[in-house]
Amino acid sequence: MNDQVAQALVLFGDKVKAGHLIIVGGVYDFSNDMKQGSGKLNIVNVNGDIEADKIAGDLSVKLASHHPAHEHH
Repeated sequence: MNDQVAQALVLFGDKVKAGHLIIVGGVYDFSNDMKQGSGKLNIVNVNGDIEADKIAGDLSVKLASHHPAHEHH
């Protein structure tokens, strides 16, 4: 998963840096191997960050700032 996010960052890093794209890596846990509950999608990487606290902060800030009201056409 982290390799896929890293490869996407190579291809789309300019869009990430400009704030136009968020690259998210996730794992669907069928059998509760990650101890978060079976059948859950676990976000494990956001724009190359893999630390849980940083991922949560990154997603909340990035998603809040990408509200449709901020769109420019």
